[in-house]
Amino acid sequence: MENNKRNNEVNQLHIAVFPWLAQGHLLPFFQVSMFLVQKGHRVFFITTPKNHSRLPKNLIPSKLSHLITFVDLPLPTVDGLPDGAESTADLPIHKVPFLKKAFDGLQPSLTKFLQDSCYDITWIIYDFACYWLPPLASRLGIKLVYLSIMNATSRAFMIPPSKTASSNYRSKPEDFTVVPKWWKDMPYSVAFKLHEMENHWNCMDSDVSDFQRVIEVVKGCHIMLIRTCPEFEPESLSLLKTLHNKPVLPIGLLPPSEPRDDEDHERWEALNLL
Repeated sequence: MENNKRNNEVNQLHIAVFPWLAQGHLLPFFQVSMFLVQKGHRVFFITTPKNHSRLPKNLIPSKLSHLITFVDLPLPTVDGLPDGAESTADLPIHKVPFLKKAFDGLQPSLTKFLQDSCYDITWIIYDFACYWLPPLASRLGIKLVYLSIMNATSRAFMIPPSKTASSNYRSKPEDFTVVPKWWKDMPYSVAFKLHEMENHWNCMDSDVSDFQRVIEVVKGCHIMLIRTCPEFEPESLSLLKTLHNKPVLPIGLLPPSEPRDDEDHERWEALNLL
């Protein structure tokens, strides 16, 4: 018994999880955190105090609660961001750019946590918004895993091949209404409607667009996790691997979880992510 415990500790990873400040991102990142905890890894879930309070912590079996630590980083004050707003759920769409500026302001406090932590954090699972994280993680010797809550087809549409990606390869909404030129031999053709992209333009930071953010995030990651399954879009998964020349792992569709008793947690479908 003691030997098993020591073996588990030797194989245990210390993983920070850092999602974007939207409920549609927080919950999938929290679900992945639960999968990792079930595998015996130690997770540090990093968000703001208000978003922490919104997480369904009743999903954490008491026997595993010691493996997850919530790290609350106060959201910086930004001109234009209403008091108490810490999530897209608290804002109209035209105010979301101010939330992105505040999110970028978390860099100093996140850096301090990673540097001062008594735990040897070796991996960070992160979201599309923190384009500034790859240089920081590289300096600290931490490997990065990008978790996309979008499916593989959407992600392959949005990001050009890593070797040719630039921050200005698409400069207006109309650029997203045609099939990308890198979609060779794809069995289908999809594109955004103009009104869809015009609406998205309203929630982007004028200084750093969402497309600039995700390009840097993908360039800097070691592994991509995609919210999909091979049976659903095998061609798009294969294309992503070719475009970016790095491991792309489907993690399933992550449907909402129901609260479970402690004795039920072993029946959860675990994913061997890392």
